[in-house]
Parts: sequence; structure tokens; C-alpha cells
Amino acid sequence: MVDINLKTIDESEEEVIVKNHSFQDEGEAKDLYYKLTEEYAEQSVPFFEKDEKLIKIELVKKDSDEMDSECYLEYSRELLHSLSERI
Repeated sequence: MVDINLKTIDESEEEVIVKNHSFQDEGEAKDLYYKLTEEYAEQSVPFFEKDEKLIKIELVKKDSDEMDSECYLEYSRELLHSLSERI
């Protein structure tokens, strides 16, 4: 089982889950995660400053020793809504 979490990270670095979707099919979850991170690559943030609000997409593999995947994006209400609709 694999989850995709959509979170916001506020200025105090607190993470809030906006949406979570669990997938039985790991391949389907990975495909969606990589599609979203590729489509929104222009908004990705390789590093960020403290006091900056962000969107975080993460691929969480349950019952696995593998590292989770995560991507940070510049925060905007429109982007958050768009991602939420697609997950």
C-alpha cells in the first residue's frame, strides 16, 4: 500500500495534511506522483528559506524500508487547489 500526501508547510515549519490518498497499486501511485512532480517542476523549490510557506507532495510507502519521495513547491492557493483535485 502506498499513500500520496498533499501538505502545506507554514512559516513555523508545521506540516498540515490537505489531502491523503491511499493506493493498493504501487505503480499507479508512483505514476501519479511522478506525473504531478514533472508537470509542476517549474514551481519546485530545491531549497527554501525559513518563514516561507510551501506545498509538499510526498509518496509514502507503507511497510517498506525504502525512502519516501517528496517534492516541495512554491505555495499558491490555485496550485494547492489544482493538486488537491488531481490526487
